[in-house]
Amino acid sequence: MRIAIIGGEVVNPVENTIKPLNIYIKGKKIVAVDSQPPPNFQAEQTIDATNRYIFPGLIDLQVRCREPGFEHISTIQSETYAALSSGITTSICPPDTNPIIDNKAAAELIIKRAQEANVGRVLPVGAMTKKLRGKKLSEMAALKEAGCVAVSNADVPIKNLGVLLKAFLYAKTIDLPVILRPFEASLQHRGGVNDSAVSALTGLPAIPRESELIALQKYLYLIKKSKVRAHISLLSCAESVELIRHAKEQGVEVTADVAIHQLFFTDEKTKDFNSLFHLNPPLREERDITALRKGLKDGVIDAICSDHRPWNDENKNLPFGESEIGLSGVDTLLYLSLLLQQEEGWELSEIISLLSDKAARCLGLEAGTLNAGDRADLSIFDANKKREIQKQDIRSKGKNNAFIGYSVSGEITHTFKSGELVYLTT
Repeated sequence: MRIAIIGGEVVNPVENTIKPLNIYIKGKKIVAVDSQPPPNFQAEQTIDATNRYIFPGLIDLQVRCREPGFEHISTIQSETYAALSSGITTSICPPDTNPIIDNKAAAELIIKRAQEANVGRVLPVGAMTKKLRGKKLSEMAALKEAGCVAVSNADVPIKNLGVLLKAFLYAKTIDLPVILRPFEASLQHRGGVNDSAVSALTGLPAIPRESELIALQKYLYLIKKSKVRAHISLLSCAESVELIRHAKEQGVEVTADVAIHQLFFTDEKTKDFNSLFHLNPPLREERDITALRKGLKDGVIDAICSDHRPWNDENKNLPFGESEIGLSGVDTLLYLSLLLQQEEGWELSEIISLLSDKAARCLGLEAGTLNAGDRADLSIFDANKKREIQKQDIRSKGKNNAFIGYSVSGEITHTFKSGELVYLTT
C-alpha cells in the first residue's frame, strides 16, 4: 500500500522542528518526508492532514494489558487499541503477567497474542529472576532472543545485593537494559499514601520518601559498578531527580521516567480516602511536582509514561486500603502531556520527544522518529478540538482513570502502525 499524508505539520522531536511537509509511505516504511513525492511514487490512498500535526508513534514504557492471566480485567487487544487513541503505537509490558515472563515461551506468547490482536505493538520485558523471587537469575540471553527488550523484577525488589549485582553483570554481557522500580520493601508498610501531614490526618499507612531514595542510591551505585544500561522507572520524589542528575554528571549510563499522574496530583487527593489515588509510588507533595517537571525540562528525566494499571470496579471501588494499586492511563497520556506542555510553556516538539524518541532511546528501540527509512508508526493530531475527558470515552476496559472531567485540547484522528491504519476516530 502506498499512502500519501499531505498538508500536515510534521513534528520532528529529534531536530526539535515543526515543518509543513508530506509523508509518503510504501508498505511498512516511510519512503520520504518532503514537500514532493519521491520519483515514481503513485499514492493509492491520500489523506489530507491540513491544519493538523503529524506525530511519530509514541512509546509508553509502563503498560499492563493484564493478558495473559487476567483477561477478565482487560486484554492486549482492548488496551493497545486504547493506547492507539492516544497515539501510542508501542507498549512496553512488565514481566508480572501470568505466566511470568521468565522464559522464552512466555515472552513469545506475549508477542504472538499482540500480533493476533493486530492492533498496537507490545514489547515484553523479561523477568530478571525466576518467578520474580529474587533468588535465581532467569535465562536473560534466551529472553532477549525471544524478543524481550529489557529485564526487570517489576514490583518485587531483589533483596540480595549479590543476586542483583550478578543480574546487572549478566545483562551487561548481553547488552540488555535493566528496568528498576526504586523502593525499599521494608519501608513500604503496605502503604499507598505519602508519609506527610495528610497521612497523619487520615491514619492511612504511609510510604516515606526514604523508601525510594535508599533504593535508588543502592541501584545507582551498582549500576556504576557493573556499567549496565539501566532505566529507573516511576520517580516520585524531588530528591530522586537530584540523585539521577548527579549520576548522569558522573557518567553513569542511566535514564529515568515519571508517570503522568505524578506531574499533576499531590497527596491532598488522598484526604477523602478516594481509592482511585491508592498508588505506589504514592502521590507526593507540590515541591515534588515542581522538581519532577523541572527534571523533564532539564533532560534529567528522559520520558513520561502512563504506568497503566487497569482495574475493574470490583477491584478498585473498595475502601482505600482494600483496593488495588494503580490508575488506568493509556487513553489520556498524550492529552495530559499536552496539558503539561501548555502549563509549562514548552515547545510542542519538546513534549512529544518525551513520549517518542527519548522514550525509545531509554531501551535502545528503533522507534519514535519520522525519517525516510523509518518504520511507518505515526499519528495525525487535530489540535483544534476542545473537550472534556468523559468516562464513556475511555477505551481501556479499566475505567479507573483519575482525569475524568479534565478539559483537554486536541484529538488523535488517525494512527498508523507499520504503515497500516489501525485507529481512526469515529
